[in-house]
Amino acid sequence: MFFETIPAIRPPITLPAAITAKIIPVRCGIFSIVVKAGIAISNAVKSYLIKRGEIPTGYTIDVVYYGFQKDTSTNAAGLGLITNIMNGQSSNYKIGTIGRLVPQKDYPTLLSAFSNVLKSAPNTDLYVVGEGYLQKDLIELSKSLGIKDKVHWLGKTAYIKEFLSKIDLFVLPSKYEGFGLVLLEAMVAKKPIIAANNSAIPEVLGKSYDGLFSTGDVNTLTQHIKTAITGNNFSEGLVQSYASQLDLFDPSKMNINIKNVYSNAGF
Repeated sequence: MFFETIPAIRPPITLPAAITAKIIPVRCGIFSIVVKAGIAISNAVKSYLIKRGEIPTGYTIDVVYYGFQKDTSTNAAGLGLITNIMNGQSSNYKIGTIGRLVPQKDYPTLLSAFSNVLKSAPNTDLYVVGEGYLQKDLIELSKSLGIKDKVHWLGKTAYIKEFLSKIDLFVLPSKYEGFGLVLLEAMVAKKPIIAANNSAIPEVLGKSYDGLFSTGDVNTLTQHIKTAITGNNFSEGLVQSYASQLDLFDPSKMNINIKNVYSNAGF
């Protein structure tokens, strides 16, 4: 969910029931509570709502980013499972991505770029975590591109941190993201990230982040991946450049910002 009257919270904070009831729209018979304010999880979502005319007059929208714990601990069993899967391949370099197999995630762009990368970096493999109705079509695309044996569909897993710990590069080619929580997961894992420059993605990584590419631009994505594979300085620079961004998503800041929303609404 991109927009909420009460946000999805990590970790949860406890607010008085009376305050919650005054913010959430409730309609039951002749009883009605009018919504006064709302929270969007990114400026991209706020702009989208305004552009579509979905914000009524007198309604205040505040942006409050997710609070995300910087926890890098891994599950031993899960790490062993992921390691066994990846060690079955001969790749020297592992590219990973996470997301539903749906049009929004724009996997055709990633697969096309990856097929280009393999021409100069054949000891590279792509690992995809996620499920979705496009899986058969994407597998067929990988076959037509001649990269079927180099793309590994891992399905859905609870071991995201374990997966991220085993890859060398994370790529997010999405056409749009309301926030892109998976970016924070990759950032906490200190992985170089290459991502499409749209919606909330540059809010998370930073607008001047060097790993951004124009949405759907296969050539630029190809070049970024090649540079990451061959240039340690580029990859290290990507990690360093987003390090300060993580401070925006500190759970204590989220708690303070949410409390300020309620305070400004008159509670």
